[in-house]
Amino acid sequence: MSAPIQGPNEQFQDALTRLGGDIELMKTMAAIVVEDGPILQRQMVDAASADDWVSTADASHSLRGLLATFQLGGAVSKLEQLERLARQGDGPAVKSMLGECVADVKSLIRQVSLV
Repeated sequence: MSAPIQGPNEQFQDALTRLGGDIELMKTMAAIVVEDGPILQRQMVDAASADDWVSTADASHSLRGLLATFQLGGAVSKLEQLERLARQGDGPAVKSMLGECVADVKSLIRQVSLV
């Protein structure tokens, strides 16, 4: 069993469990999230702005996969919903939830950066 995380990273105890208790792996994954997350988020936003629903869905899917190590609800759930709406071509619904989704993703990336 892994030792509990102390401090601001306590919220990621489940992530550590999913990673087999490997704190170094978790730090590596966090660094990847911090580096790649904003890029994928920008791709998602740019694609939605261009009404490119396939690219919006692909970027949200990639971003969801990147973040899923650290969170299964919240931003990850919203990305899943956004992906589904984009794959359905429901542009108005995608654009309606995009701002909230982006805010949640930014918040999660900020939290992950503290790992």
